[in-house]
Amino acid sequence: MEKQIKQFQDWIKTNRLIRVVSIESQMGRKTIIGRLLLFDPDRRTLLVYDDDQKEVINLQLNEIDSIETA
Repeated sequence: MEKQIKQFQDWIKTNRLIRVVSIESQMGRKTIIGRLLLFDPDRRTLLVYDDDQKEVINLQLNEIDSIETA
């Protein structure tokens, strides 16, 4: 987990473009291409800005299937 936290912090600092695949109940998989704005390790949440939809999305870590640089 420590390695993942450092990676998230690096992506935030460098404003890195990322691809997040999340699992939504009843909707299935959703792919978000955007930028990581905030990671809260205590609440285990991510704030991601979706470049395509121009919106901020709040995700729980347990909703994420994969996350990587785009």
